[in-house]
Amino acid sequence: MLQQMISETILIQIYKSLKQRLFNIAYYITKDSFLAEDILQESFIKAFKKRDTIADHEKIGPWLAAIVTNTSIDYVRKEQRKGFVLMDHSMLLNTLSVNKDHNVENKVEVKLLKEKIQEQIEKLPPNKREVFLLKVKEGLKEKEIAKRLKLKEGTVKTHINRARRTIRLAVI
Repeated sequence: MLQQMISETILIQIYKSLKQRLFNIAYYITKDSFLAEDILQESFIKAFKKRDTIADHEKIGPWLAAIVTNTSIDYVRKEQRKGFVLMDHSMLLNTLSVNKDHNVENKVEVKLLKEKIQEQIEKLPPNKREVFLLKVKEGLKEKEIAKRLKLKEGTVKTHINRARRTIRLAVI
Protein backbone atom coordinates (compact mmCIF):
# COMPACT_ATOMS: atom_id res chain seq x y z
CA MET A 1 0.00 0.00 0.00
CA LEU A 2 2.85 2.39 0.79
CA GLN A 3 4.45 1.73 -2.65
CA GLN A 4 1.09 2.47 -4.29
CA MET A 5 0.75 5.76 -2.37
CA ILE A 6 4.26 6.85 -3.40
CA SER A 7 3.47 5.95 -6.96
CA GLU A 8 0.21 7.95 -6.80
CA THR A 9 2.01 10.94 -5.31
CA ILE A 10 4.74 10.87 -7.96
CA LEU A 11 2.20 10.56 -10.75
CA ILE A 12 0.19 13.49 -9.39
CA GLN A 13 3.33 15.66 -9.12
CA ILE A 14 4.37 14.79 -12.66
CA TYR A 15 0.86 15.45 -13.92
CA LYS A 16 0.84 18.88 -12.29
CA SER A 17 4.22 19.77 -13.79
CA LEU A 18 3.18 18.56 -17.27
CA LYS A 19 -0.46 19.66 -17.19
CA GLN A 20 -0.02 22.62 -19.55
CA ARG A 21 2.04 20.61 -22.05
CA LEU A 22 -0.52 17.78 -21.98
CA PHE A 23 -3.37 20.27 -22.34
CA ASN A 24 -1.60 21.81 -25.36
CA ILE A 25 -1.36 18.39 -27.01
CA ALA A 26 -5.09 17.76 -26.54
CA TYR A 27 -5.96 21.28 -27.68
CA TYR A 28 -3.76 21.02 -30.79
CA ILE A 29 -5.63 17.89 -31.84
CA THR A 30 -9.19 18.93 -30.91
CA LYS A 31 -9.04 22.73 -31.27
CA ASP A 32 -11.48 22.98 -28.35
CA SER A 33 -10.29 24.07 -24.92
CA PHE A 34 -13.21 22.53 -23.02
CA LEU A 35 -12.82 19.25 -24.83
CA ALA A 36 -9.06 19.33 -24.28
CA GLU A 37 -9.66 19.73 -20.54
CA ASP A 38 -12.05 16.75 -20.55
CA ILE A 39 -9.56 14.65 -22.50
CA LEU A 40 -6.82 15.63 -20.08
CA GLN A 41 -8.90 14.44 -17.13
CA GLU A 42 -9.90 11.22 -18.90
CA SER A 43 -6.27 10.58 -19.85
CA PHE A 44 -5.12 11.10 -16.28
CA ILE A 45 -7.73 8.63 -15.04
CA LYS A 46 -6.48 6.10 -17.62
CA ALA A 47 -2.89 6.72 -16.56
CA PHE A 48 -3.79 6.48 -12.89
CA LYS A 49 -5.46 3.09 -13.45
CA LYS A 50 -2.46 1.81 -15.45
CA ARG A 51 0.29 3.41 -13.37
CA ASP A 52 1.63 0.01 -12.36
CA THR A 53 2.38 -0.88 -16.01
CA ILE A 54 5.13 1.72 -16.50
CA ALA A 55 8.53 0.15 -15.98
CA ASP A 56 10.79 3.18 -16.40
CA HIS A 57 9.80 6.12 -14.20
CA GLU A 58 12.02 8.37 -16.35
CA LYS A 59 9.51 7.95 -19.21
CA ILE A 60 6.35 8.94 -17.37
CA GLY A 61 6.15 12.27 -19.23
CA PRO A 62 6.23 10.74 -22.73
CA TRP A 63 3.91 7.97 -21.51
CA LEU A 64 1.34 10.53 -20.34
CA ALA A 65 1.75 12.49 -23.60
CA ALA A 66 1.05 9.31 -25.60
CA ILE A 67 -2.09 8.63 -23.56
CA VAL A 68 -3.34 12.19 -24.14
CA THR A 69 -2.53 12.00 -27.87
CA ASN A 70 -4.27 8.66 -28.33
CA THR A 71 -7.31 9.70 -26.30
CA SER A 72 -7.60 12.91 -28.33
CA ILE A 73 -7.28 11.12 -31.67
CA ASP A 74 -9.83 8.51 -30.60
CA TYR A 75 -12.29 11.25 -29.70
CA VAL A 76 -11.76 13.09 -33.00
CA ARG A 77 -12.27 9.88 -34.98
CA LYS A 78 -15.45 9.13 -33.04
CA GLU A 79 -16.82 12.61 -33.68
CA GLN A 80 -15.95 12.40 -37.38
CA ARG A 81 -17.91 9.17 -37.69
CA LYS A 82 -20.86 11.12 -36.34
CA GLY A 83 -20.26 13.75 -39.02
CA PHE A 84 -18.72 16.45 -36.83
CA VAL A 85 -15.48 18.17 -37.79
CA LEU A 86 -13.55 19.47 -34.80
CA MET A 87 -10.59 20.70 -36.80
CA ASP A 88 -9.28 21.11 -40.30
CA HIS A 89 -8.77 17.87 -42.18
CA SER A 90 -5.13 18.72 -42.87
CA MET A 91 -4.51 19.07 -39.14
CA LEU A 92 -6.17 15.72 -38.52
CA LEU A 93 -4.01 14.11 -41.19
CA ASN A 94 -0.87 15.53 -39.62
CA THR A 95 -2.00 14.21 -36.26
CA LEU A 96 -2.81 10.79 -37.66
CA SER A 97 0.57 10.57 -39.37
CA VAL A 98 2.24 11.10 -35.98
CA ASN A 99 0.24 8.20 -34.55
CA LYS A 100 2.30 5.18 -33.59
CA ASP A 101 0.24 2.81 -35.75
CA HIS A 102 2.41 2.52 -38.88
CA ASN A 103 0.69 -0.27 -40.79
CA VAL A 104 0.55 -0.13 -44.57
CA GLU A 105 -3.24 -0.03 -44.73
CA ASN A 106 -3.34 3.12 -42.59
CA LYS A 107 -0.65 4.79 -44.68
CA VAL A 108 -2.53 4.08 -47.91
CA GLU A 109 -5.81 5.26 -46.39
CA VAL A 110 -4.23 8.49 -45.20
CA LYS A 111 -2.55 9.07 -48.58
CA LEU A 112 -5.84 8.61 -50.44
CA LEU A 113 -7.63 10.92 -48.01
CA LYS A 114 -4.93 13.58 -48.46
CA GLU A 115 -5.33 13.35 -52.23
CA LYS A 116 -9.12 13.69 -52.01
CA ILE A 117 -8.80 16.69 -49.72
CA GLN A 118 -6.26 18.35 -52.01
CA GLU A 119 -8.56 17.78 -55.01
CA GLN A 120 -11.45 19.39 -53.16
CA ILE A 121 -9.32 22.35 -52.10
CA GLU A 122 -8.33 22.92 -55.73
CA LYS A 123 -12.02 22.81 -56.77
CA LEU A 124 -12.98 25.58 -54.34
CA PRO A 125 -13.76 28.98 -55.86
CA PRO A 126 -10.59 31.12 -55.80
CA ASN A 127 -11.81 33.50 -53.08
CA LYS A 128 -12.82 30.65 -50.70
CA ARG A 129 -9.67 28.69 -51.51
CA GLU A 130 -7.45 31.68 -50.71
CA VAL A 131 -9.19 32.33 -47.39
CA PHE A 132 -9.16 28.62 -46.49
CA LEU A 133 -5.45 28.20 -47.28
CA LEU A 134 -4.52 31.31 -45.30
CA LYS A 135 -6.37 29.80 -42.34
CA VAL A 136 -5.11 26.23 -42.68
CA LYS A 137 -1.63 26.51 -44.18
CA GLU A 138 -0.49 29.82 -42.70
CA GLY A 139 -2.48 29.56 -39.48
CA LEU A 140 -3.82 33.10 -39.67
CA LYS A 141 -6.76 34.18 -37.54
CA GLU A 142 -9.97 35.33 -39.20
CA LYS A 143 -9.26 38.95 -38.27
CA GLU A 144 -5.79 38.79 -39.88
CA ILE A 145 -7.19 37.23 -43.06
CA ALA A 146 -9.91 39.88 -43.25
CA LYS A 147 -7.36 42.66 -42.92
CA ARG A 148 -4.98 41.12 -45.47
CA LEU A 149 -7.70 40.51 -48.08
CA LYS A 150 -9.73 43.62 -47.22
CA LEU A 151 -12.83 41.56 -46.37
CA LYS A 152 -15.26 41.64 -43.48
CA GLU A 153 -14.43 39.21 -40.69
CA GLY A 154 -17.89 37.64 -41.07
CA THR A 155 -17.22 37.02 -44.76
CA VAL A 156 -13.95 35.31 -43.90
CA LYS A 157 -15.67 33.07 -41.34
CA THR A 158 -18.38 32.21 -43.88
CA HIS A 159 -15.79 31.32 -46.54
CA ILE A 160 -13.88 29.11 -44.10
CA ASN A 161 -17.02 27.31 -42.89
CA ARG A 162 -18.33 26.77 -46.42
CA ALA A 163 -14.96 25.51 -47.62
CA ARG A 164 -14.76 23.07 -44.69
CA ARG A 165 -18.30 21.89 -45.34
CA THR A 166 -17.65 21.41 -49.07
CA ILE A 167 -14.47 19.44 -48.39
CA ARG A 168 -16.06 17.36 -45.64
CA LEU A 169 -19.09 16.43 -47.75
CA ALA A 170 -16.93 15.47 -50.72
CA VAL A 171 -14.43 13.45 -48.72
CA ILE A 172 -16.56 11.68 -46.13
